[in-house]
Amino acid sequence: EPARVIEGRRFVATTGPWMALTVDGIGPGGVVAPEGQDEDRPHLVAVEVAPGSTALDRVSLVGRDGVLHTWTIPAGERMSAVQLRALPRVVTGIAWSTADPDVWAVTAPITVRPPTGAVPHDTALETSP
Repeated sequence: EPARVIEGRRFVATTGPWMALTVDGIGPGGVVAPEGQDEDRPHLVAVEVAPGSTALDRVSLVGRDGVLHTWTIPAGERMSAVQLRALPRVVTGIAWSTADPDVWAVTAPITVRPPTGAVPHDTALETSP
């Protein structure tokens, strides 16, 4: 059973507190399908922490080239969400406690498919004029 979870990329590594990350409602191991041809459409990125896991108060969405966005989980809240545009092909979430550096959680990756024919931002080749 653990091997299937790891192979399916549906896991969270944590020092104790639990968190869930979704992009457009799709969690780790899932694939966010494109909607039409709008490469820059907004994506709803949400994080939820379990009751008792409120020590997690900061979260970053990370892509291949580093941190895409960092935000705060409001004190006493279990859910927090942001809208982001033009996500790279693969993202993961990292959450931590600003009060205790030993409290953190990291999600498995979520794949974001670009619209048909589009080149994902994180794999686009740069050309000089």
